Amino acid sequence: MMQEKTIDLRSVFPVFRAVNQPLVFTWLGAVLCAVFFYAITASSPLLGNIAWSDAARFGTQWWLTSFGAHLSVGQGTLSLIPSLYTAIIVFSAYFAMRRIGIFAWSDVAFAAGFTALTIAVIGLISSAQGPWWIAIIGGGISFAAVATWAGREELLVNLPWWPYLTRAWRILRVLLIATALATVTVFVIAFIAGIGNVRQINDSYFQNAIGTASMVLVQLMYLPAYLLWTLAWILGAGFSVGVDTSFAITGNSLGPLPAIPVFGALPGYTTGYSWLIILPILAYVVLGAVAMRLGWLINEQSAESASNESVSGTSASDASTNSASAQQAEPVTSTLGRFALNAVIAGVLFVFICSLSALVAAGSIGPGRMTVVGSQSTNVAAFSLLIALLPFALGAVIAHPATIAQLKTLTKGGVLGKVTLMRKREADAGATGSTPDTSVAESSPSEGEPVAAQPVAGESEPASSQAATTAPDVVATTPDAGDEPGVPATPDVISKPDAATNKAAPTNEPDAQTTPTTPASQDSEEKRANADTKPETASADS
Repeated sequence: MMQEKTIDLRSVFPVFRAVNQPLVFTWLGAVLCAVFFYAITASSPLLGNIAWSDAARFGTQWWLTSFGAHLSVGQGTLSLIPSLYTAIIVFSAYFAMRRIGIFAWSDVAFAAGFTALTIAVIGLISSAQGPWWIAIIGGGISFAAVATWAGREELLVNLPWWPYLTRAWRILRVLLIATALATVTVFVIAFIAGIGNVRQINDSYFQNAIGTASMVLVQLMYLPAYLLWTLAWILGAGFSVGVDTSFAITGNSLGPLPAIPVFGALPGYTTGYSWLIILPILAYVVLGAVAMRLGWLINEQSAESASNESVSGTSASDASTNSASAQQAEPVTSTLGRFALNAVIAGVLFVFICSLSALVAAGSIGPGRMTVVGSQSTNVAAFSLLIALLPFALGAVIAHPATIAQLKTLTKGGVLGKVTLMRKREADAGATGSTPDTSVAESSPSEGEPVAAQPVAGESEPASSQAATTAPDVVATTPDAGDEPGVPATPDVISKPDAATNKAAPTNEPDAQTTPTTPASQDSEEKRANADTKPETASADS
């Protein structure tokens, strides 16, 4: 009987609790912060008739933007995701799900469903304006991905394509870590260089310590977005802070900026620096080569195999150079081919991650010109492929042990090897004054000439062959013209074969080897009879 699949309902409550703990607690945190900031600035005439309930509602709506909601605030729209707050929610959910364990795809479905339900309830309570329902979709997708990764040992490891991701992770890890370090370094340098402008903008608000701390805290919630803008700047795709105001490594298009302190760290140069794009290209080429030589991109077994192929290929003799090169080409190519496959998978994931990061770090922060903030995901994907991935792959392929082994093999057995071998032979021939050895060709028998079979050393000839090829001891001949009739002719004596060598004269009779042998006594009697009858026959003929 076919076993029916059932859903274990015992995991429903643990998943519900793991999902709602980070959602509810972060929502309450956002509401409390909004109410606190309202309380410390309630005496400000800028607040007008705003009550604490309005502040709590704004905190809820701001929390919804963590999952991509678009909120209408005054005459503008707020849609830029506070990515640091989103990261706090996501990582809290991940650790909660790892604690309870995700063992089936039904748990993933429960996590996505409970997330969408909770966000929908909170959004309805806040009476948010604008397309806030996008947060329901964004939250469900985010928590489904988190639940899948939390249960990867049960859900992903046994899938047929998981080993490919595992092997590609070595390359992707190097790309992500190096890119993250470069991004953080450039951002820190830019912030230190523009710290004077940042302080000047912050001091213009005439705030006390609490007001300054609150503004710093709000800006920190968007810190990952600043880093992702820096990444787009490094890759050359650039980012915008308002309409007609863009920043890229090749040049900047400056325009009016909002008085936000962190924007004081933006670069101030304009155009004419297109040559700077060569810097990230060279950096990724060097990164690929260094990472390959250090063994960060391939396992040690593959590197050792390619190195052994290089040694065996270069130590082959001159006579077998071409055959050795052909034998070495296949394993070397297969080693490089495996790396190419892993690099393609890692490259696709890297481009996807860069494009997704640009999508997360784009949105709107106000009316008018501030409706365009961030970078375009398509531009970031294209520039990450051209500026980062391809140069990195080029450097890695050049420094790959299989490439080095192939170059050594081609140098040894290719054009240079053949020219060297030819010159060596010409030098040897000129020094000895000898001509090409043709003794083998001259001593070879002509076509159609029979060749006597030579016995194998240490192997005696068969007795039948000796009997068949040995001539009689005495052979009678016809008398000469001067001989007297009636006188028997004297037989010619033929020398016997050398008994020491025991070699028989070659015979051309095809059936010599199959002639039956005759006993020695019978053979001697037949010889005597032939000797007695031959003279009589000769006299009768005369």
